Amino acid sequence: MRHSLLIDDRGEVWWPGSPILRPRHETVPTDMDFNDYAVQRLGFIRIRFTLKAQRLTFRPALVTKAAVAAAYFVVADFAPQRLALQYDEEPASSDKSTPIAAWRDEILGDYGEAMRRIDRLVRAAAVQATPEVFARAG
Repeated sequence: MRHSLLIDDRGEVWWPGSPILRPRHETVPTDMDFNDYAVQRLGFIRIRFTLKAQRLTFRPALVTKAAVAAAYFVVADFAPQRLALQYDEEPASSDKSTPIAAWRDEILGDYGEAMRRIDRLVRAAAVQATPEVFARAG
């Protein structure tokens, strides 16, 4: 069985179908899945998990420190045997309607290795960030 969680830019953890979460973001196009929109445009982290593995989907240029910290705790709580990271390497732009060109996937077998990789990706994205996005990352 697969489940998923969303972590918002404030580090709050949500079930994707939460009746409270979507109304807070009324700008979501009706033809787009809210979970995809939240990751691609709002800087959320999506964690999909089974008993033995987790997949974290995120945009390093958009996630906040609070979201990343919350993801560390969620991953640690479930103690998966394997972690997969799905992310893009595009710099964030003010034009959030631009689709993601390509997602990258990495499989990591160790919690510490995965957390260090996320940290490196987020730091590298912050170096390339525009002042507007960098200010949001705090």
